[in-house]
Amino acid sequence: MVRSSVSFKDPNFREWKERVFFMAQKYPPKKTEPKVKVQNPVPEDWSDAFLELCGTVQSPVGASAALMAFGEAGGVWNWQDEQGTSLLFWAASAGVTETAAFLLAKGADPDLADIRGWTPLYAAAYYGKWAVCRLLIENGANANARQCDGWSVLHHAVRRGNAEMVQFFIQNGADPNVADEDGETLLHTAAYSENAGIVRSLLENGADPNAADEDGWTVLHAACRSGKLEIVQLLVNDFNADVHAADTDGETPLDYLRSLIAEAEDDFSLEEETARQVAVWREVETFLLAAE
Repeated sequence: MVRSSVSFKDPNFREWKERVFFMAQKYPPKKTEPKVKVQNPVPEDWSDAFLELCGTVQSPVGASAALMAFGEAGGVWNWQDEQGTSLLFWAASAGVTETAAFLLAKGADPDLADIRGWTPLYAAAYYGKWAVCRLLIENGANANARQCDGWSVLHHAVRRGNAEMVQFFIQNGADPNVADEDGETLLHTAAYSENAGIVRSLLENGADPNAADEDGWTVLHAACRSGKLEIVQLLVNDFNADVHAADTDGETPLDYLRSLIAEAEDDFSLEEETARQVAVWREVETFLLAAE
């Protein structure tokens, strides 16, 4: 159970209580029906009032005091706007840990999603708010939270290169083999980002080294594209990735690598940066030839 350090005796609370009621008078209830049906809508349309109120909050303590006033004035802790955005979602997106803790203590649902399928945890991971991610997981949030395109909280930890959070999410139930709508797995994402440490962490936690996307591209194809020899060696030597796996065009990782080299070398005005990349690809080519 989380606890907030803000009490109803706090002078911040009295100040924000006055502001809440002022905003409620400034923005009377709207008569129109909401465009999107969401769970637990606030009885009256407080969205404009509360958004303006939150926009003036200068500290986590002030935010929590404002929320306490909101609750006393008739608000509900799982309130959502027409896009399905909840109060906890706002706090998670902004990385305001104390406010998120206060809302959770009041019973806010850590898995309440907006119309895109984004949960507070997904939003926190998307924006790299790792302290809030930990708080949400510790309070029962689903570590496999995904949005409609299949991306998960793990995808964002991988994308941002945060090996510690990758391990934390997996330890708390996140699936290391989750794939997006195109079939790309977390290993594909890690290989593209050239982070060998995260690739190893995913593999050691059960990620499939031969996973392929809808085009037949394996993780080894992706590693060849980035040219990270350490990742290619890790996949092949330590986790037996298939060097002969072909994509839907019939290209193996080595075939694809050679096409990249040929395309780059066809440019007679080869720039220094491109020349360095070709040299990197040549090293990977030498390794794959020996591995066949």
